[in-house]
Amino acid sequence: MPINPERVRDSESQISSEPNSEVVADLRLASSFEDREVRDKKMREAVVSDMFNSAWRLDALIEVPLAEVRLPAAIFVRNSETGHIEKYHGPLPGSGLSLPDITVLMRQPWPGALIQSLPTTSPSTEALSYIIRNHPQRGRFDPVKAKQLKVEKGRKYAKLTMGESVEALDGTIVTPDMVLGEGKDGGGFAVVELPSTEYVMGLIRRPEWKSKEVMKGVGAIIWILGD
Repeated sequence: MPINPERVRDSESQISSEPNSEVVADLRLASSFEDREVRDKKMREAVVSDMFNSAWRLDALIEVPLAEVRLPAAIFVRNSETGHIEKYHGPLPGSGLSLPDITVLMRQPWPGALIQSLPTTSPSTEALSYIIRNHPQRGRFDPVKAKQLKVEKGRKYAKLTMGESVEALDGTIVTPDMVLGEGKDGGGFAVVELPSTEYVMGLIRRPEWKSKEVMKGVGAIIWILGD
C-alpha cells in the first residue's frame, strides 16, 4: 500500500495576469520536461518489452558477414573439414585489424544488452508498506463422520477436503461442512515503512486498517522508521 508524505502548505503566492519572460521560460522548460518524460517512458517500455516479450533465443545462430557483426556477440564458424561449429578466434569488427571476407555464425545478443543509456530517474517520495497474510486453514477431516454418511473412502474423501460436495452410496449429497471441523484464519503481519514524520497521517488514513477482511489474522506490525 503506497503512502505519500503530507506537508503543511505555504500560503499561495499571487500570480500576475500579465505574462513575463520568466513565465514564458518556465512554460518552455515545462514543455521540454514533458517531451523528455514521454521519450523516457517509451524507452522504459521498450526495455521491459525486450526483457519479457522478446523472441530472442540463446541457442539461435544466424549467418552474417563478419564485417556486419554487431558487438557484443558470440561469433562462430563452421569447420570445413569436420562440419562442426567452432568459436571464431580471428580479428573482430571495430578492432582496427583487417577482417577476413568470410561468413560467420553469430549468437545475437539479448536485446537489453544493446541499450546504450537508460532514462534519467528521480527520487520517489512514495513509501510502500505491506500486509502479508497466510491462506485460511481448513478444518480437520473427520473420516468417522464420512463413513457414517456412507461416503466411499478414497477419491471422494479427497474431494471433500478440497471443498467439493460428493454423492454418498445412498444417493444423498454430502457437503464439506458435514465432515470438516471448524477452520481458522491464517496469521499475518504488516511491514510499515515511515521515512519521516510527514508520512504518519498518510499511514493513519489508509483504509486497509479499518477493513476486517484485510486485517483478519494480522497479529504483528514490523516498523521501519526513518528520521
